[in-house]
Amino acid sequence: MKKNLLVTIFLIVSGFSMYAQSILNASEGYVTETILSDYSNLSVFDVNGFNLYASDGSKIYHFDLATNELLDTYVLPDYMTGTYTYPSFLKISPDIEALWYGITSGPNGDEIFSYNIETGTWSEGYSLLCNFDMEFIGEHILVSGLNSTSWSDPNCISLLDVSGNDNHRKIIDVGGYSAGLGIDDEGNVYYATSGVGSEKLYRWDMETVINVINDSSAEILTLDDATILSSIPAGAYDTDVDEAGNVFFDFSDYATGVKNVVIWRLPTFEEINELVDCCVCEWMADGLIHGINVVGPNGNSIFFPAAGYRNTTFLKYPNEYGAYWTSTSGSDRYGAHALAFDEDGTRAGWGNGRYIGRTIRPVSN
Repeated sequence: MKKNLLVTIFLIVSGFSMYAQSILNASEGYVTETILSDYSNLSVFDVNGFNLYASDGSKIYHFDLATNELLDTYVLPDYMTGTYTYPSFLKISPDIEALWYGITSGPNGDEIFSYNIETGTWSEGYSLLCNFDMEFIGEHILVSGLNSTSWSDPNCISLLDVSGNDNHRKIIDVGGYSAGLGIDDEGNVYYATSGVGSEKLYRWDMETVINVINDSSAEILTLDDATILSSIPAGAYDTDVDEAGNVFFDFSDYATGVKNVVIWRLPTFEEINELVDCCVCEWMADGLIHGINVVGPNGNSIFFPAAGYRNTTFLKYPNEYGAYWTSTSGSDRYGAHALAFDEDGTRAGWGNGRYIGRTIRPVSN
């Protein structure tokens, strides 16, 4: 799992140059940093803690992200390299015992290999056509890509068959062009589309996906089975989620040639507090929809429905009370701060334990 924006930017820059400051224009609150400038041909990578593994198509390099020190180098076998062989992805297993490496147009076709770090041995290749990205969900491995001999078939997210039979079962039909997927710490699957016409960022909850994985007769999931998190202006290339639940994705504006890296996240307590202090919050009860209308100093407004909150299985005080989580946890790490309101007023403060179901209103930048 890629951990932060710096590493996500590395994904965008790798294969061209690592001179981030001359290529990337960071938005307010973010900075770019040049790393590994002596390795300008790196094209795939993954991070676990301070372990950064990256490949240039002929070798895999292991770096210490804290110091940028090269710790180890693994030479790829001849059957994984070639003039027209392209790395698809490089993933570290959750237990940090194996590296997974995908290639397309290899000497034996499109394949996925695993490397045992302790023994220094490679597995035989698993054949999966047009493999693009990989993520782990519990003990299972999901791979995005075509997984078909027909170019007219939709792109999908498949369950990797590691038995050697190459029966990689399709779990989610995503359509469009190939793109990367992300999985958060709870096992929810994220995917930003490319080439479907109206591009969006989607999320399938863990239980739904696991049910399909465990039932070979279950129907393949589609975009209609997911929650739409956001519309995006152009097709995405990759999506990832960090430990805090922030969702990163990137897309290219082909009209201008500009590539964008976007973070979709919960607002911080500081941002919510600023909303309360600097804006006018007015309780509104318009028919069946109650909530607050927040008007900023520039006249722009946003409406927060009073959706209540959920404690265990019970929904409490809908249309009477609203509470929206922030990403700022409390000192004990079991709770977090929140925006709360009712017809008597609006406040930002302690939101109690995170087991309580409160509404979220993500922001992007």
